[in-house]
Amino acid sequence: MVKQKLFVGDFYNKGIHGRKVLVVGHQCAADNRSEITKDSDWANKYSYTGDNKELMEAVLQGGYPQEDDHRDPNRAYKMFARLLSRNHQLELSSEESKILWKSLAFCNYLQVPSYNFNGKTVMGKDRPEYYELSLPFFQEYLNDIDPDVVIVWGSYTFPYICRLGERISDYHLVISLSSGKKVNVVRIRHPSRIKYMEAEKILSEVGL
Repeated sequence: MVKQKLFVGDFYNKGIHGRKVLVVGHQCAADNRSEITKDSDWANKYSYTGDNKELMEAVLQGGYPQEDDHRDPNRAYKMFARLLSRNHQLELSSEESKILWKSLAFCNYLQVPSYNFNGKTVMGKDRPEYYELSLPFFQEYLNDIDPDVVIVWGSYTFPYICRLGERISDYHLVISLSSGKKVNVVRIRHPSRIKYMEAEKILSEVGL
């Protein structure tokens, strides 16, 4: 298994509201382009091979869909940027979204492609060995970039990440890095299904 490249934005050390933030998605798209549907224009234009850095370069190129386009996998990135802006009722400009994402680090937890852009399952979510194998890579990411806060999207990976630290609540744990630094890790709903008030309350507990 090859460790995916971690995306670290140009302004990561400056952070979001003074915090260095690592965002953790669940899974990367399969790299078999023949499985991408023809009607997914964004996917055809910005397809990627599961590499975190390549994915975020596509996001920064402005591959945001319309707000009501639920088929497009990139919708979540726009909604998450609005959450971190602390003013989710306002539409962010493309430039504002780029600045936010350039202030973050990002990785998908699973180190292997899990589904394609059409939602067809390739690996399936019932393969715990892939979650187990991915945990040491995730731990390396933490020690490599020394975040202050980690935001985990969704519930699939959180139980595995919890093995690395002390659980505070259903959605919050603290992990000690190799340096001895303690890092707050929180879980929110996947941004494509986000409840802004709920997510804002969780993030406020860790200074975001």
